[in-house]
Amino acid sequence: MDRRKFLKSGFAGVGMVPALLYGASKSAGYRYTVLIELGGGNDGLNTLVPYTDSEYYRARPNIAIDRKSVIKLDSRVGLHPSMKELAKIYRVGEVAVLQGVGYPHPNRSHFRSIDIWNSASNWNEYLDSGWISTLDSRPVSEIGSLVLGGEYGPFAKLKSGILSIQNPSAFLNRSKRMPAQIYMSANNEYLKHLLEVEKEIVESSWVLRRYLDSDKELRFKFPRHGLGREMEIVARLIGESARIPFMKVYHGGFDTHCSQSAKHARLLKELSESISILRRNLVLSGKWKDTLIVTYSEFGRRVEENACKGTDHGTASVHFAIGGSVKGGIYGVYPSLDFLDDNGDLVYTDDFRTLYNTIAQKWLSTKSKRVSKYGLYDFI
Repeated sequence: MDRRKFLKSGFAGVGMVPALLYGASKSAGYRYTVLIELGGGNDGLNTLVPYTDSEYYRARPNIAIDRKSVIKLDSRVGLHPSMKELAKIYRVGEVAVLQGVGYPHPNRSHFRSIDIWNSASNWNEYLDSGWISTLDSRPVSEIGSLVLGGEYGPFAKLKSGILSIQNPSAFLNRSKRMPAQIYMSANNEYLKHLLEVEKEIVESSWVLRRYLDSDKELRFKFPRHGLGREMEIVARLIGESARIPFMKVYHGGFDTHCSQSAKHARLLKELSESISILRRNLVLSGKWKDTLIVTYSEFGRRVEENACKGTDHGTASVHFAIGGSVKGGIYGVYPSLDFLDDNGDLVYTDDFRTLYNTIAQKWLSTKSKRVSKYGLYDFI
């Protein structure tokens, strides 16, 4: 039986592949990379607003963000008014705003485009391994990566422990009923395989319990929506120095085809506030400079609003890199609203693999053949 199918069917949302230690990190301290997937395709134009561009207001007579409410970052662009907390972090120099991120020959299918982002493939390549699995070296870890929302994505085919938990509370409750160790053997290869999988799950559950199952409270509380609950787990694990170098959370709902304004405002507020609360907790625990938070999404939205006062699938968008070691500022070139592609969409100005290459080389001090030919940002 396929291991992943077995895990998903038999262990209620817990996924695990063999737990192996990575090669030693080249970094001086233990570094954490937190990936936030903005599921559905975030509207970059209403996230980083070109408030001086008349073409923006012409294309969006109903859903454009009013100039007076934009949180201005410079004389051309500003953040959505719901992102007040992220703006505060930007002002202390810890947010890199990455403009016009996309790729050639953009695909507007949710499934295909997120595959491209997860694998760092070209538009005409079909790869089943995530881009993080292609890194030459990674930190020594107790669990190679932790998925708190969504699919394995960038961790697919990672030759180390991947733990996927869709419901952390249920997982911890179930883990309390598991033995601390499993002593079983079998001559049958299939049964032996299943026992090895169960052993890995048990061992990983005890690792998490060691950090999460305590009476110690976070100083700054997260809101009780989905992203807040996932970010709370991230804050606890990093604050307790868990050796889990990669963590992924999921913030869905960005497929805003209809009645976009209120929904998008809520999603951006939840994103902004959750990042801010994570920062405050990690500053308190002394781990903020060792943490890099990066957003990604399958695509942006169309320039013109639709008849349903929403936006359809588009191309390039804005993304953020946030952390105590980030050199804040606005990076790249904002896509022109006067020169669109043949479908009336934005033309990307920075390849998304430039972001991945920057994480690999500048943050993790390693390389990946899959992305090393692309450029580098200087926010690290």
